[in-house]
Amino acid sequence: MLCFSGKVGFLHLAPVRVGATLAAFILLLGMATLAPSTAGAQEPTPTPIPSTVVRVDPPTQNVTAGTDVVVDIVVDYATNLAAYEFEIQYDPSLLTFVSVTNSSFLGSTGRTVICLPPQLGPDTVRYGCVTFAPPPPDGPTGSGVLATITFSTSCAGSTALAFTLAGLGDALGTGLPTQTQDGSATVTGGGACPTPTVTPTPGPASPTPSPTPTATATATGLPPTPVPQLCAVAGGPAFCVLPVSQAALTGGQVDVLIAVDNVSNLGAFQFDLVFDSLLLSPVAVTNAAFIGSTGRSVVCLPALLADRVTFACSTLGVEPPGPDGSGILALVTLQADAVGFSTLTLENSLLADITSAKIVVAGEQGGDVTIADPPTPTITPTPTDTFTPT
Repeated sequence: MLCFSGKVGFLHLAPVRVGATLAAFILLLGMATLAPSTAGAQEPTPTPIPSTVVRVDPPTQNVTAGTDVVVDIVVDYATNLAAYEFEIQYDPSLLTFVSVTNSSFLGSTGRTVICLPPQLGPDTVRYGCVTFAPPPPDGPTGSGVLATITFSTSCAGSTALAFTLAGLGDALGTGLPTQTQDGSATVTGGGACPTPTVTPTPGPASPTPSPTPTATATATGLPPTPVPQLCAVAGGPAFCVLPVSQAALTGGQVDVLIAVDNVSNLGAFQFDLVFDSLLLSPVAVTNAAFIGSTGRSVVCLPALLADRVTFACSTLGVEPPGPDGSGILALVTLQADAVGFSTLTLENSLLADITSAKIVVAGEQGGDVTIADPPTPTITPTPTDTFTPT
């Protein structure tokens, strides 16, 4: 089920795993509820509306080994579509994930589209995109291609392409009831795919952690004490990196705060923190307490990539209002891997209030980190006694 407030559920043709949804982070979440039915006994029975379907296209295909398997994820009978997310499961011994790209349908009415990087599990690919701000314009209605996935092949066999998650949302953050239709692919002409061997582990089995980030509903991090303006950006809402400059030693960690200034009724944010991947690597990103400081429930989705950390958080519902003023949005922890100088740049920065209205960012301020090797210890020779003849 999508993380929207509202009384809309999902009907699936196949079992679908519950998970965090990208739509919940930017669409804001919870402004629409279904009105109670007013139909009386004297009124004619309304014509049933076709259920929205998310499906794999083509449903089946045959390729020779060495040829890519390319499938479209298609939606049929969508209404005012503004966000989607899906997860496809496949046989990793037969297919190797290459890429997934958003198609033109979601943004075809002129709404701005934002996609987060794909999340890869051992045998799954998860992907989603949202459009920002309330209508107008509405999202597209009808049928179209949501995304295209490409897999490479090298051996012979067959695999299902099955949905383990599928979610759609409209421009007010309401989930669209959705059915799914799986697909399959058969590869011929190559040798048999190797059968993975499992070495039994002595002792009780340990639970396998989920390969994808899980939405959290509890704000954690720094205390929500009101603070004066934090960013050295003149006037208006602003994003910034704190501290602006810092030094680190190789092998150590670098803590970077992402702050915001001069916001009103803050309901959601997103940013990319970009760095030099030759010098730094991501360790973690956590939500600070500012966005949830008024008591609103918070959900977040992190993505740790080679050269950036992408982070999106949103709050749910219409009450209480979001926080005003300035505060810390997130704490990013990086590992210092090599000597050098790296800028810390903010990209794809977004702010919105709890009504879905975009908060225009007036300015951004990045930062930098200088990394050096630890100093070499200096050994002081111990003086030795000398004998003086008498």
